[in-house]
Amino acid sequence: MKYLIISISLIVFTLGAFSQSFITGYSWSMGFATGKTADYIGSPSFSGFTIEGHRMLKPGFSVGLMAGWNILNEKTNEEITVEAATINGEQGRYINVFPILLNASVYFSTKKSSKFVPFLRAHVGTYYILQRFDIGVYTFNNDNWHFGVAPELGFIIKASPTIGVLLNGKYNYAFDSGTRLSGDENNYHAFYTLNVGITYSR
Repeated sequence: MKYLIISISLIVFTLGAFSQSFITGYSWSMGFATGKTADYIGSPSFSGFTIEGHRMLKPGFSVGLMAGWNILNEKTNEEITVEAATINGEQGRYINVFPILLNASVYFSTKKSSKFVPFLRAHVGTYYILQRFDIGVYTFNNDNWHFGVAPELGFIIKASPTIGVLLNGKYNYAFDSGTRLSGDENNYHAFYTLNVGITYSR
């Protein structure tokens, strides 16, 4: 919880210290696990959303905050080791990911008349990750806070001077923290997201 408080405090201070224009965005997020996260849940997810805000410090550069929620889940019969026990049978596997990330963005088109605005964004912050495993009448839960980073590439298609369509792709990497349900020593998580949404600028 302390990481959440620190992250929100930092972004409120940063954004409140400047008077330039502000961009907000709301996106539907699709998730695709990779690495050890994909070993636990290999199915893609279509349940996620993000909310973001960006303060323009100067033309072509902003700082901001992104928060979201991605749900990865899968039904499987694949054998797995949970808390030192090898389990077979029909299982429900779930991962809920809550990223809270500070970011900096570079926009490659700064003209107000531009209809197409590509950008590159770098995120850093914290991920709260909750794993759940269901087998029969038994449920196992595991949750940890992770430090993480996320590079992002995307673009905005302007429908008007204030409204735009947002499309982007992001690679999320949450570093090792705590323990994994399956007992692996390294508890990192990694997944890609594709996001489609709208932006509003003022």
